[in-house]
Amino acid sequence: MLRVLRHTWFGLGVCVLGSCARTQPPVRAQPVPETAAGPSPSAIETSLTAPRCDFSKPLRVVGRWVTETPLENLEIAADDQKLLLQSVNRIAVFSTQLGKPEWEVSRFSDPRVAVSELSMNGRMSAWSGNGNEVVCLQTHGIFAVLDAKNGAVTRSRTAAGGTRALAVAPSGPIMSASYTGSVSFWTASLKMIDVRPGISEEPRELVVSDDGKRVLACGKRGELALVTAESNTKMAGHKTDVRSVAVSADGRWGASGDASGVVILWDLAPTVPSAHQTRPFKRSVGSLSFTADGKWLAAVDWSGNLVVLRTADGSEVQRATLRGEQYSTALVAVRACHAHCCLMAASDDGVVFRLEL
Repeated sequence: MLRVLRHTWFGLGVCVLGSCARTQPPVRAQPVPETAAGPSPSAIETSLTAPRCDFSKPLRVVGRWVTETPLENLEIAADDQKLLLQSVNRIAVFSTQLGKPEWEVSRFSDPRVAVSELSMNGRMSAWSGNGNEVVCLQTHGIFAVLDAKNGAVTRSRTAAGGTRALAVAPSGPIMSASYTGSVSFWTASLKMIDVRPGISEEPRELVVSDDGKRVLACGKRGELALVTAESNTKMAGHKTDVRSVAVSADGRWGASGDASGVVILWDLAPTVPSAHQTRPFKRSVGSLSFTADGKWLAAVDWSGNLVVLRTADGSEVQRATLRGEQYSTALVAVRACHAHCCLMAASDDGVVFRLEL
């Protein structure tokens, strides 16, 4: 069962679901001095619904939850009220207060659909565009769409050729990548509408812009490509395996992080994407996430470090270290909230952190 063992709201003195003896004090990130370079007023198009957040100001840990299961992914619903947690063999939906799960599943009523192979890739579950459903994917090619209220399977189907990565656009389309790296486009009703060349190796991760028009795919041996309905653009720059990718909501910016700790920020507007490269970590990048307005990129690594980079120039604006609970300090997921100035991160030993300005 994927449940929370301990839960602490820092500053409120509240601990539930067990002893708080092993919890840690609040952690404040240390801001890096501003650089002269910065985005021009027209450099980044800001969504009208995105919060105006200055992530160069210090973040602090306001909540820390210890689950009983190692985690592989977390996803925040569009209204920031629900959290999807994925462990080795189950998924669960919580409120962002992270008490008891609203529901969790490890095997569905459809006997073909189990979550036993979700651990084969880190990002195999996601919220649907409207937040009313959860989409999950089996490595042997079975899609399942679940009711976000109770986890019941509403529809499922098998994709030919095997499937290895999943992305869901808020506008509705679903994208998947096969073992050979091709990218398939699906409607929300799981009807395939197109297949595009992607990468030429087994994919590791797939992300998509909010409108579903730009897909960024990375492979297990380091290949990286931008896929649209009109083109496939290979993007070179990493010398080791690419571990994570991210794309901004408006599709203007992309990011990729590799096993050596290098992060590359890509301007996807030109025909040939331009890049800023930085190395914020000494160990492998664990996960990347743009803020809702696209102005900042959050990145975590396998040593428990979290950094925030300015998107326009790749400069580091702040850094924090988040400690896990048991055998590891590796951070495997970070996600920016959609409507609030906050980040959430997860460690591979089952700890979830909430950070706010």
